[in-house]
Amino acid sequence: MTLRNRLNRCGNSGGGAANPSKDPCANIKGKGGQLSKGSDTYTFDSNGSLIGYSTILNPNFVLAGANYTIPANTRVGIGLTGENAVTIEAGTPPGAMPVRLGGFIGAFVTSATFSGNSYTGVRGAVAIAGQALGSPFTPSVPVKNNFNQTHNCSTSGP
Repeated sequence: MTLRNRLNRCGNSGGGAANPSKDPCANIKGKGGQLSKGSDTYTFDSNGSLIGYSTILNPNFVLAGANYTIPANTRVGIGLTGENAVTIEAGTPPGAMPVRLGGFIGAFVTSATFSGNSYTGVRGAVAIAGQALGSPFTPSVPVKNNFNQTHNCSTSGP
């Protein structure tokens, strides 16, 4: 059975009931939970709807560029956290390992929540020369404000 079929069955009340021992969703029906396949993890709510996904972004190597550094084996997750709101996290588990963004002046970030057309919360810390000025695991208004100034995510046209 393909992973797509397994995921489709979790949202289907009849999925696998004829043979419960082979039902990939048996442990999450009616209460929600997670299914994993390799490095991918899928999170379902109690109705069987897919509400989250995470995967290892860069197994065994560091991803780095002029304006970012992502440590090796970083798990990246995205989840629905409310109506029209998503949270993106980085780390293993997600939210546990900061990602460096920006150049000489930048930030270390562990999560960002986006709702409507702006960031509503960011866990991170401003960084200068690669050194965090605070904890990247706590909410940061300066980093959130910078995200909202530099990342125009408006859905309206020009």
